[in-house]
Amino acid sequence: GLGILDETLRPAGMATLEIWRGTPLAEVIERSLRVSPGRAVTVVNAFAPPGMWKREAPPELQRLVDGTPGASLTGVNVISQRLRAMVRRDATVAMSLGLLLVVAILIARLRSLRDALLCLFPVAMAVLWTLGLMAALGMALNPLNVFMVLMIMGIGSDYGIYMVSRMREGHTIEELAETARSVVVAAGPTCKLC
Repeated sequence: GLGILDETLRPAGMATLEIWRGTPLAEVIERSLRVSPGRAVTVVNAFAPPGMWKREAPPELQRLVDGTPGASLTGVNVISQRLRAMVRRDATVAMSLGLLLVVAILIARLRSLRDALLCLFPVAMAVLWTLGLMAALGMALNPLNVFMVLMIMGIGSDYGIYMVSRMREGHTIEELAETARSVVVAAGPTCKLC
């Protein structure tokens, strides 16, 4: 396994192409080796056992490659792992900026921190429930569900604004209940899409 790979990456003596010429491995080596003056680049394919290391590279292999000057590791699982890390980082930034922008606009428009926070209460609950449900189901953040959370923030704040605006206009409980029913009816199809 990895011991043979380690020996391959760190040969005891000078390895030349001549030792392989005329052997059955010569064709394989020529496909995986690029030689230029003063430099040779080779590709070593490593295959994980079935069902293992689907989402990331084996840590031992990563350490081996990290400790080998000039070596690099790539593959679908390595690229996917890096993309997931980028999505996680970018999602945090996008959600934070989006929330700050929405709060700033609400405070500027409503001229009340209390009313702005009231508008965002349904959003906070929806985002917490969504992220909590995702965690309970073992779902990781990906570009699609990050977009969904951002949509919940945008659409949910609209519904909060409708309710707070009606309250500020001094409507009765019955009128507020009518607005709440309208909000629920409008939010239903939107929730189905998310």
